[in-house]
Amino acid sequence: MPSFDAGSVVEPIHIRLLPYADFDADVREPSDKQLGEFLAGLKRLMRGGLASMGISGEVDTRDPEATIRALDELEPDKFVEVMSDLADLHSKLCSGKPTRAQILAVPVPRRMLLFAFLQGEVMSPEPVPADGGQQQNGLRLAAGQ
Repeated sequence: MPSFDAGSVVEPIHIRLLPYADFDADVREPSDKQLGEFLAGLKRLMRGGLASMGISGEVDTRDPEATIRALDELEPDKFVEVMSDLADLHSKLCSGKPTRAQILAVPVPRRMLLFAFLQGEVMSPEPVPADGGQQQNGLRLAAGQ
């Protein structure tokens, strides 16, 4: 008989920040409210804050690659501020674990991949690479599904 078990249909999101930060754990999937606050924060940062920091044009905040391209245009003196804001948004998306400080301890290239990974895993119905390598198919299906 066909059945649906929300507790086992997908694997949990696991983040490992070692050796840069002491974090290696599954993270809670965000609530609707957390997702809404995250999207509003990204929109505010990308449309308002970044424009005043020297980034021109519209940025599709749902596209991690567009976000990364926009960050490439940042004025150097504002980069740290934006990275801190992005780390805070992503930490809150994960219920505060990992913390903003733990995320900021990760080198920028790896941190940007973490941001793209999290955005893809929690917001996109499209498959995204889980380990930076081979493309996944569909949902993060639990073993044996």
